[in-house]
Amino acid sequence: MNNIYQVTKLDYYLINSYYRRLLIIYAVGILSAVSTPSSLAIISMGFVISVFFGGLPFSVSEKNNLDKLYGILPLKKFEVVAGRYFYALTFGIINGIILGCLAYFVPLFLNKGMMNQLTLIAFLSVYFLYFCLSVSISYPIYYKFGFTKAYVFTVLPFFAIVIGCALIASKTSVLNNLAQVIQFFILHSYMILIIGIGLGLLLLITSFFFSYGIFIRSEI
Repeated sequence: MNNIYQVTKLDYYLINSYYRRLLIIYAVGILSAVSTPSSLAIISMGFVISVFFGGLPFSVSEKNNLDKLYGILPLKKFEVVAGRYFYALTFGIINGIILGCLAYFVPLFLNKGMMNQLTLIAFLSVYFLYFCLSVSISYPIYYKFGFTKAYVFTVLPFFAIVIGCALIASKTSVLNNLAQVIQFFILHSYMILIIGIGLGLLLLITSFFFSYGIFIRSEI
């Protein structure tokens, strides 16, 4: 377990210089909350952050040819992959906490009133599930093909989903039905919290074993 923690720390220091960009992204989210009636714009920044920072360890490692460093360290392949997933999970949780605090307290300082706690829990649950989904899909692909070759192909599906949902919404009455579904989950936010966390962790665990299998075969 200690070696997994050390790999997590190594990934943290690997992209340490990029964390300044987080402040800019948070600032954009706060400015969005100032100009819009809803503070959910802050949480929406989390979706952008999760996709970008999720792949950064692969990007920096590949750019600087650091795979050799991992190879000479006294680490098992299981620990290398587990450490990277644990780093992703830790980042996702901390980023979610920061986004939640900003979305909850910024409107208070802007005299817009606090966001409803149930609504906040519901949207943070969706954020966590989305983050886990993006990591679960992209990490096995990065281990298989490398970051440079695969980054576009891991990002495009998420944009395609957003565009597809927008087109469907513009041509059908799905938004009316969706609003009822969203309202149901907001009223039962603890249900979506359990679903979001449970399904998100299940996705990460499943993806981890895929990545571990790919990593072993690539090393062989």
